[in-house]
Amino acid sequence: MRGLRGLLCASLILGIGTRAHATVLHVPSEYPTIQSAIDPAVEDDTVLVADGTYTGDGNRDLDFGGKNLCVMSENGSSRTTIDCEGDSLDLHRGFDFYSGEDSTSVVQGFTITSGYVPGNGGGIYCRSNSSPTIRDNVIIGNRAGFGGGLYCWSSSPSIVGNTIAGNVAAEGGGGIRCYGDAAPTIEGNAIVGNTAAVGGGGVCCWDHSSPLMVGNRISGNTTGSGGGIYCYDNSSPIIVGNTIVGNNAEYGGGIRCRDSSSPVIVGCTFADNWAGGYGGAIHNYSSSPIVISTILWGDSAGTAGAEIYSVGVDTVVVSYSDVEGGWPGEGNIDADPTFVLASERDYRLLWHSPCIDAGHPDSLDPDATRSDMGAFFFDQDDYLTLYLTPDAMVVSQGEELGVTYTVINRWAQAEAFWVLAEAALPGGGTLNVFGPDQYILPADAIVQRHLSHSVPGSAPLGMYGYRSRIGVPPSSLYDEDSFRFVVVEP
Repeated sequence: MRGLRGLLCASLILGIGTRAHATVLHVPSEYPTIQSAIDPAVEDDTVLVADGTYTGDGNRDLDFGGKNLCVMSENGSSRTTIDCEGDSLDLHRGFDFYSGEDSTSVVQGFTITSGYVPGNGGGIYCRSNSSPTIRDNVIIGNRAGFGGGLYCWSSSPSIVGNTIAGNVAAEGGGGIRCYGDAAPTIEGNAIVGNTAAVGGGGVCCWDHSSPLMVGNRISGNTTGSGGGIYCYDNSSPIIVGNTIVGNNAEYGGGIRCRDSSSPVIVGCTFADNWAGGYGGAIHNYSSSPIVISTILWGDSAGTAGAEIYSVGVDTVVVSYSDVEGGWPGEGNIDADPTFVLASERDYRLLWHSPCIDAGHPDSLDPDATRSDMGAFFFDQDDYLTLYLTPDAMVVSQGEELGVTYTVINRWAQAEAFWVLAEAALPGGGTLNVFGPDQYILPADAIVQRHLSHSVPGSAPLGMYGYRSRIGVPPSSLYDEDSFRFVVVEP
């Protein structure tokens, strides 16, 4: 359904709508505010918002009114901002869904900031069985009592590909709070640097809520219980392929499970989480979490349980996982996972890692080999392997962008290859960064090199893409890797 909605939005922009009555309503050229375009829109219409910062009434507290629409920016979140301008005396949020909207109601490509409400959902509030698609947004710097970034109450939205950062909850769920049988899909998001006073710096699951969490990076969040994730009162999310790193709490730096909450954690990586008291990676209290094919390494606790701490009648069931210090269970190991660059929080695996082909034997990776432990599988289909690790994701004009190249040759003979790097510019177009240059990689070798690229003082502001490819031109591409970074003013 999400793919169909995305196709519809794209086709409308191109003027080839799939239904005769579907209309594109342009803001601000045709309608002065976003809400003034939503109000006359009908089912399957698209509200297309031009670049700019949108403030004031009509551009906040936005209400779809039960209609299944696509509200999207023309050029993405780096160019289109909804500034709610909320504070303790003037309460506002970005979007409020309460009329039964479904997954074909789409919010896409905005920066949503400065929402402020004492109740639920500083950036976006989904309730009363409203389950829209929230995709490719930056939800940053919002505040609420619960759910600083987003709040899902008895709803199941699809929250996909967003950056949810720097939000604050006075109680629970700095980034996202799920409550009252909520079951959202939370996939491919960066949930970073959020804060909650009580529980769930990144994500808080409460009162029988069971989200599906797939492929998220949950990092640098802070709270009292469950720095990355807090599961309470019969809440049992499915947590697959997440990187849960660098979070902080008094109990459960990575995740805390409490009061009959039993998440299933599969193929995740926990690292560099910290608990002031107990359970650097996982704290369990009267619950029964299941952990499979997961890495727990380099976490710490002030009192006890650097990786896992369990109290009460139940325990943590762990299998086919790499746990520093060890943990009983079938297929578990205690061995350095050999991350690509842990100092820069790149937790992908180097060749010869003991975690490769050591996950659950009944599960296969996309390359058809036995599953690896952790959130990132080592792709054995690649002839040579390339990893890019940036020093930072935000760079000022006039500074340097640092990138560490890791190239891996698994074979018994030296291999010649060419490397090419290019940057995708915010306004479109591509800039050659360097290459193609030729190198020779020794047999059975892992080589790392750090490169610095100057960012001109006149570089356009906004989101860039950095991509590098290795191979033998013109026909053989061995591997490629990419990342995004933002250029800001000094």
